Amino acid sequence: MSVAHVVHLLQEWGPETPPEDLRLSGAMKASARALFAALLVIESLATCFFVWVLWTSETPGWWFSLLFTVILLGMSVALWAVYVSAIGTGRERALAQARWTASLGSVRLTTGTVAARDVSTIEDGSVSRFELTVDADDSLLATWQRRTSSARMLLQTQVPGVGAAVRVWRSPGAPADFPLVIEALDPSVVPGSTRLDKYAS
Repeated sequence: MSVAHVVHLLQEWGPETPPEDLRLSGAMKASARALFAALLVIESLATCFFVWVLWTSETPGWWFSLLFTVILLGMSVALWAVYVSAIGTGRERALAQARWTASLGSVRLTTGTVAARDVSTIEDGSVSRFELTVDADDSLLATWQRRTSSARMLLQTQVPGVGAAVRVWRSPGAPADFPLVIEALDPSVVPGSTRLDKYAS
């Protein structure tokens, strides 16, 4: 699924104009990238030092040195992989926003209904992300994701259910990975949000 297929959860239907913002988290700032890179370099140097100590100091045996070498190097490689992935995802989101902004003149409104949903929660029971499968002439899959740890808590009762009406904003004939927005109502705020008679074709 494209990172640019997003769900906007609304308390009420807005105007019949496409949203200008995809509401995606942007790329890391250059200063943040530099800071994380510096920390990772320090971590990598520390890892190399500890590995050197393991193989030059007295230990219970070579198996001990090998085990902790694998653990330390594995952690270091994993941290670098997360960093590189975060940069790539940030660039992908920035590109998606740029493509969406450039295509606003061709974006059109259609309606649909939720055919399925998949909800992910965190330790406190609040929703961290959910995916909606929507029937709107064809089948679409889009995601709502909590943007920051300080964002408003979302409960499972606020996630649109199967049969809920949605508005779909997309460019006709665009590639499958092109940005699109699915607007859905928070069912805990607006009673009867499974109906969309005003927009029914």
